[in-house]
Amino acid sequence: MLIKDPLKNAKILIIEDEPDLADILREELSSYQASVEIANRFEVVQSCLGSNSYNIIICDLQIPGGGGLQLLELIRSEQPQETTIYVSTGLNSISKDSLRELRVTRVFEKPFNWDEFINTIIANYQLTVSKIA
Repeated sequence: MLIKDPLKNAKILIIEDEPDLADILREELSSYQASVEIANRFEVVQSCLGSNSYNIIICDLQIPGGGGLQLLELIRSEQPQETTIYVSTGLNSISKDSLRELRVTRVFEKPFNWDEFINTIIANYQLTVSKIA
């Protein structure tokens, strides 16, 4: 069954310093009725996480001002609830155990399969919504 507006009411934070990719992600996810914000530097991420709550965080781990494990730990400390986190790049220095401990839902390496990426986000959000209902 197709769900109309499958990301309606979803709050999504995109952590990405590549402007073209960030804009494409925002445009695509907004087309599913999600509310989308972009953070392109570590300081902006800190500000966003401190003042908002997100259902989904799409995170490039290599951004100006900080990244890697430090960024994932910041996300988890500021968003302790069951926020879904997708990591797109920057895994070289992070162990699989750390990813599990920080409850990273899925890892996509760039370049990723666009349809698989979007479908995974929608499916996980719908699962989260159905658990709450």
